[in-house]
Amino acid sequence: MPVRSLDSRLDGWLERCAADPELATLSQGLEATLAFQAGAVERRLTLGEAPRLGGGTPVLLIRAEAAAWQQLLSGPYPRGWQSFGAIRRFNPAFEITVESPLTEAQLLAPLERLVEIAVAPPAEPNLPAGFDLSGLESGLKAVGVDARGPAQIRVTTAGSGRPVLFLHTAGADSRQWLYQLGDPALAARYRMVAFDLPGHGGSGLEGEFGGRASAWQATGGRYLAWCKAAIEAFCEAPPIVVGCSAGAAMALTLAAKAPDLVAAAIALEAPFKARGRLTPFLDHARVHAGRHNPAWVRALLAPGSPKPHRDEACGIYQQARPGTYAEDLRYYSEEFDAAELVEALNRNGRPVVLRTGAYDYSASPEDSGRIAEAVPAADFEVMPELGHFPMIENPGAFAPWLAKALEAAEERS
Repeated sequence: MPVRSLDSRLDGWLERCAADPELATLSQGLEATLAFQAGAVERRLTLGEAPRLGGGTPVLLIRAEAAAWQQLLSGPYPRGWQSFGAIRRFNPAFEITVESPLTEAQLLAPLERLVEIAVAPPAEPNLPAGFDLSGLESGLKAVGVDARGPAQIRVTTAGSGRPVLFLHTAGADSRQWLYQLGDPALAARYRMVAFDLPGHGGSGLEGEFGGRASAWQATGGRYLAWCKAAIEAFCEAPPIVVGCSAGAAMALTLAAKAPDLVAAAIALEAPFKARGRLTPFLDHARVHAGRHNPAWVRALLAPGSPKPHRDEACGIYQQARPGTYAEDLRYYSEEFDAAELVEALNRNGRPVVLRTGAYDYSASPEDSGRIAEAVPAADFEVMPELGHFPMIENPGAFAPWLAKALEAAEERS
């Protein structure tokens, strides 16, 4: 590509970045220069209250050949090109040098936004047909698992028919499932239930609201105990359990360890063993969790997921209690191992349906495929246009995938 053409593309991208109000918001409190190199061509951008072109000594350098910059700035965006996080981990076309891991963590939100500006996801939302939230019912119910005292659990329900229980991802809450709860095609067939784990979303901690609150703990069987308690409290019959990410891990765990409580498990973005998601910067005094943690998950979204849904998916992480996401990832990234469930899943015979977004690198299609290989009766498909949060990042595109997954679970149960 001619140098002048590359100059023009880099300049146009960085000018859009410097003028972007969202990037300015994410850069509040920073004074950090970034450098971008393609051969002899170099451009700099300084992040701060008012991002500006140029700057002094860079704290982070991104270097690539002209062809790689051409693709990043104009597409296409196969897996490994969709986000800063994906480029950082899987794209050998780019070389990234940074002052320190702490500096990168402090810059993560604006770095993800820079790549998002280049990718330019669709601006319009993509809703399920007839989407309507008027039929939802939501409230609090006291639920407990032991002597620590009950927690006031927020639960939302919709529809009538066979029970379906939705499990949210690590560090999030049941708002992730609002598009499914408001899907009239699902509401006509299923009694849908979504709840927030203790200390997540609208749920209190054990003993909170008049008692002595106990810190949330996801490991050591606590997460399983709470899901079993939720089934007994909110479901009139064994439900089809639909979980995503950590919720997928738990859906499989329920099918393996509590088969009498579930009719089937639909595991979305199911890990085999998801090492590498837990980082000290999720709960670090020198890193803004409300910026870093949403960026940590934004990297997992598909490039075609609409901007309003991307912001919605990540906004849930901006509101989480400090330390909650890290604690959940101790379960997801360190404790959970699908290999330990395989024998029970095959023996118990509960239907297992696996659906994984092609752009997910936390629980990749290859990881979910390992589960399918170990559980021959499992129904496994890759969703080519989706990432790690299909139910909220692109709900219209996900709707037919979920409908088919539910049908597959019903046929086998």
